[in-house]
Amino acid sequence: MIWNEVIIHTNTQGVDVIADLLVSLGVVCFVTEDPNEFREFLDDKTVPWDYVDENLMALAEGESRQKIYLSDSEQDTALIENIKSAVAELKATRNDLGRLAVTISKVDDADWADNWKQYFKPLEIGDNIVIKPTWETYDGERKTVLELDPGSSFGTGQHETTALCLELVEKYMQSHPNASVLDMGCGSGILGIAALALGAKNVFAVDIDENAVNIAIENAAKNGYGEDVFKAVCGNVNENKYLAAKVCALGCDIVLANIVADVIIMMAPVLAAALSTGKTLIVSGIIAPKKEKVLQTLKDSGFKLTRLHEKNDWVAASLLKL
Repeated sequence: MIWNEVIIHTNTQGVDVIADLLVSLGVVCFVTEDPNEFREFLDDKTVPWDYVDENLMALAEGESRQKIYLSDSEQDTALIENIKSAVAELKATRNDLGRLAVTISKVDDADWADNWKQYFKPLEIGDNIVIKPTWETYDGERKTVLELDPGSSFGTGQHETTALCLELVEKYMQSHPNASVLDMGCGSGILGIAALALGAKNVFAVDIDENAVNIAIENAAKNGYGEDVFKAVCGNVNENKYLAAKVCALGCDIVLANIVADVIIMMAPVLAAALSTGKTLIVSGIIAPKKEKVLQTLKDSGFKLTRLHEKNDWVAASLLKL
């Protein structure tokens, strides 16, 4: 369906003023983009993130905007004219709310759903792995071909954190066939599915996002792995003691944790408890400046570093439980 994207250009002070104006006109659904709010998020040191995509940094600059999406119906066409008139009247009486311009463009909702797919192509990783979108074909010689539809979950293999982790998983599985795997923060399920394709016996996956859990289960099924070998649950082991006890009782041979540095640090006691002596932990999602802090925390928790992979300021590591 084709929509009219109506954008009202203002500033931080005008965001709430425009919101009130829209509500008074009967508009109850709109999108607010305020660079000031995004800058506050970036400055919030209580949020455990290490990396912000460069494409998002544009949100920290420029004007504030209110966006509305309306159809070409007679009612919505009249509403657009009312919005334009109301903003013009506001501009005539206020000079402190930015430029108060209204721009209108056509957008196709099919673009929102599918356009991102053009950037997701078959990707070769490690010695023999290929991540193939379900809508693409692969004619190469690599044998471990993983079918993947990431949906809204993290994990396509294109980001360094996932690729580095996959390389370590591949190395591990070459010498540990039939391993039992625990994937903490499974996202799209890509790591656990790769482990199964490389010879793992079973995978137990955990993620705090229920949508990610559902997508991981669907992706496992697309690769021929049912609940008998790929199980996924939603929960937070740092908050749910029952879940933490459950994962620690699994007796897995290897634990995968491709998350972020601060979460790995918080999870270190659970990661250590989930593995017995001689078993392996693979961690990724670590930004280079936090490498030493993460590795020291894991060392203090009873792990010994065995392999380190680094790329573009991202770090992944394989460690042995002592």
